[in-house]
Amino acid sequence: MKISWRRQGMPLLLALALGFGLACPCSADTTTYPSSGSLQREIETEMSRAVARVAPLLERYGYAALFAAILVEGMGIPAPGQTLMIGASLAAARGDLSIGWVLAWAFVAAVAGNCAGYLIGLKGGRPLLVRLGVSEKRLEKMQRRFSRTGAGIILVARFVDGLRQINGIAAGLLRMPPGAFMAVNVPGAILWVGFWCLGTFFLEKEIAAVHVSLRQAEPWAWGITLAALGLLLARMFRWKRNHGHR
Repeated sequence: MKISWRRQGMPLLLALALGFGLACPCSADTTTYPSSGSLQREIETEMSRAVARVAPLLERYGYAALFAAILVEGMGIPAPGQTLMIGASLAAARGDLSIGWVLAWAFVAAVAGNCAGYLIGLKGGRPLLVRLGVSEKRLEKMQRRFSRTGAGIILVARFVDGLRQINGIAAGLLRMPPGAFMAVNVPGAILWVGFWCLGTFFLEKEIAAVHVSLRQAEPWAWGITLAALGLLLARMFRWKRNHGHR
């Protein structure tokens, strides 16, 4: 039977992101800043330090470091993929690297990493959920009800820490059709890589202001994640209570 994506898979996708973010936070900054000006200064400092930390990797391994970090990040492994991408783009702006090669390696790694994550979720994630008490029947129901907006989440997931690392895994776990997954995986990689690589290459110092906007929007993303987690748990509890003894 062919299963389509429908509504109830969305809470699971976002709940997985929440769990990943709590267990392996990819952004250490949890401070509330009083103003956008002070936030921008903090982020400029934070970005400078982060880029300085990964600079030795770029100097020693070059494009290979960029490719490897983005690749494993797409498989759910915490890695400084976005930071290396920013650092490589700054190096390209100085003439030390080629922005064309930075774009190419980052794009290929982003697509391949998410494809690997998709296969991990497809092959290994489902048995794990079954062992945790989620029945195959329930998983199939979630697939049938998974909303079309799930594709939109995957399209922009790379811009949110936590979602970036697990969106491919979640898509595989929910058995999103391969064609539908690639239809959002590739454009999502283009958006993410193009935004950070070209934005950093052409704007340089102004990129911190863009990062401020994304940082200020991130609490909204996590708020939606928390609400989705609550919805998922409530529905699972209600279903188990109603069907647990059948």
